[in-house]
Amino acid sequence: MGIPEGRILSHLLAGCLLAALLVLTPASAAAQTWRAERDRIQNEVARLVEKAAQAGETDISSLEEEFRRLEKEYLTKVVKPALAEARTCRQRMEAVEVALDMERQAQLFGSSVLSDAQFAELLTGAYANQVFERCMNELYRACVVEDNPLYAVTMVAWKIQWERQKQLLGGGTGDPIDMNRELDPRITKCRGPWY
Repeated sequence: MGIPEGRILSHLLAGCLLAALLVLTPASAAAQTWRAERDRIQNEVARLVEKAAQAGETDISSLEEEFRRLEKEYLTKVVKPALAEARTCRQRMEAVEVALDMERQAQLFGSSVLSDAQFAELLTGAYANQVFERCMNELYRACVVEDNPLYAVTMVAWKIQWERQKQLLGGGTGDPIDMNRELDPRITKCRGPWY
C-alpha cells in the first residue's frame, strides 16, 4: 500500500519549508551587533582616510586621535564580542580574522591595537589552541559520521599547518612533522584500514 500523492506533496513541502527556515535563520543578535559595529568602524576609517586625501594631507598625524578612538572601539565592540561568541571552527577562525583585520590596518598607520600578549594569545596561545582543538574535533566527527577516512589527510594537513604557524610566530615546539612523535589519536582512529 503506497502513500497518497497529496500526503507525499505535503511532506515534501514541509521539508522544503523546514530547510528554508534553517538556511534563512539569521545569525545571533550578538553576531549581528558586532558585524554592524565592524562595518560602521571600517566605514569611519575609510571616511577619515578619504578626508585626509581630499585635504591633500600626506601626514595623517592630525587624525591620530580619531584613529586611536576607533581602534579602541573596534577592540571592545567587535573583537571581544566576536571572540566570546565563536563556537564552531569556522566562527572561531572568523573571530581571529576579525581581530587581525584591525591589527593589520593599525600597523599600516604605525600603530597597534592588540598588545603583544593579546596577539600571541590569538595566534599561538590558549585561544588559538582552542580553535585548533575545535577544528580537529569537527573534522574527526565528520570522518566518523561520513565514514570517510580521507578526513585523516585533512587532519594531518591541519596539524602540520598549525604547528608551522606556531613555529613562525615563536610558539612552536620542535619539528611539526617529527616522525618519532605519536599521531593525534583522532587521526589514527580516522585513517581507517587503508592506511
